[in-house]
Amino acid sequence: MSTPVSGTERLASEMHPRVLALEGARLSAVEFVGGSSKTTLLRFDQGRLEILGRSALRVGGRSMASGEKAWGDGLLARVGARVADVIVDPGRRLEFHFDDGSCLVVSLAPEDRAGPDAAAYFDEKWNYEPY
Repeated sequence: MSTPVSGTERLASEMHPRVLALEGARLSAVEFVGGSSKTTLLRFDQGRLEILGRSALRVGGRSMASGEKAWGDGLLARVGARVADVIVDPGRRLEFHFDDGSCLVVSLAPEDRAGPDAAAYFDEKWNYEPY
């Protein structure tokens, strides 16, 4: 059974996901890449996140699934928001909680992936971390 890990917990260095560095980072841009992969790129002050599979954005009591117009509009509306918390639940999900109360959840389930990875994080030095 996997245990969710948040950036506020201290992990052994070999288990410390790089994506936790996004805590406190400002979302600076969102890009939607067309084609069959339908990749979404989120650019932050400290790197970028590529969403390659299914995700959902929760704002207030509403949940919007990836691919919906409201989901894309919701992500664009988050530009300028800061990441308050990152949760890594290996094999299940990545969660990005923003300072405006919204939350982006990326499914890591194999059935929700478009390929071998559901998401990929690149830090400012281009170190790659697949999920």
